[in-house]
Amino acid sequence: MFLRATTRRKDGKVHRYWSIVENRRLPGGRVLQRHLLYLGENNSSQERAWRKSIEVFDQRTEQSRSLSLFPEDRIDAGVVDESVVRLCLSQLRLCRPRVCGSCWLALKLSETLELDRFWCRRLPKSRKGTRWDQVLFVLVAYRLLSTGSEWRLHQHWFEHSALRDLLGAADGLADIHKLYACHDRLVEHKTAVFDHLVQRWRDLFNVEFDVLLYDLTSTHFEANPPFADEDKRKYGYSRDRRSDCVQVVIALVVTPEDLLRKPWQVARPGVQVKLLPQDGELYVFAQSADRVAKERAMRKRQLKRLWGCLKQLSGMTLTHKEL
Repeated sequence: MFLRATTRRKDGKVHRYWSIVENRRLPGGRVLQRHLLYLGENNSSQERAWRKSIEVFDQRTEQSRSLSLFPEDRIDAGVVDESVVRLCLSQLRLCRPRVCGSCWLALKLSETLELDRFWCRRLPKSRKGTRWDQVLFVLVAYRLLSTGSEWRLHQHWFEHSALRDLLGAADGLADIHKLYACHDRLVEHKTAVFDHLVQRWRDLFNVEFDVLLYDLTSTHFEANPPFADEDKRKYGYSRDRRSDCVQVVIALVVTPEDLLRKPWQVARPGVQVKLLPQDGELYVFAQSADRVAKERAMRKRQLKRLWGCLKQLSGMTLTHKEL
């Protein structure tokens, strides 16, 4: 991003106009210049006034001095120093703000889990140069930070995030057809990504286990927002169809070594819990007899229906082609 000066002659006088321009690199090495902000005309009297209004205190010399605001062709030789700010600060305004911090954190999380290297090997570029591993990261970051439809990601969210700059990606990364097509490329790697994440869990936390259980759910609250900034309850996609209520998303990873030696405690009739205090938090592992019975009954009903279908198929006389 840089300042561009345009000089025009009108009625025998020279007028200089300033604007802020951005360079954007396109596929093939081409560079597109995009006009961001028009700063207006600057004359000599305005320049002198702005120069006087911007002063800083130099701790080395213990004196105040003026900062230079303009390029060398408009700066007096007596005020040139190593600090040159090439912006007209009094006329700047915020344009196209983008979310950066959370996107950067998602990128660092992906690198810590080594998912960038994992997917780079399994999702090579297309013949047209599409980086499918980057398209996948955009989808994952979107689901992590602002869950919604692929269409919303394409139309709104991507342009208001800093992912294009963080990834060094070209325009078209969040094209709607690429977002949908990326899902089809992931199915064959389902088992491999599970194995990779399990191994990263072992390496990062130095744990030994035979079974790793992971689940994700949400719970909503009957409350009256707004809350304080540090409150974790937010509006979002609700699994129990209560999008009118604030909620928290709960992720749970259970390994046997943490809870195996803990005793069961009766919370209420039919419900037992194990409590695990750790790092200032209290983890609660609950087991409900009614829930166990309900899930067993659900599986039995499904199994009974499948046996009935098999029995019906065994009595049919169909050709291989009809089957």
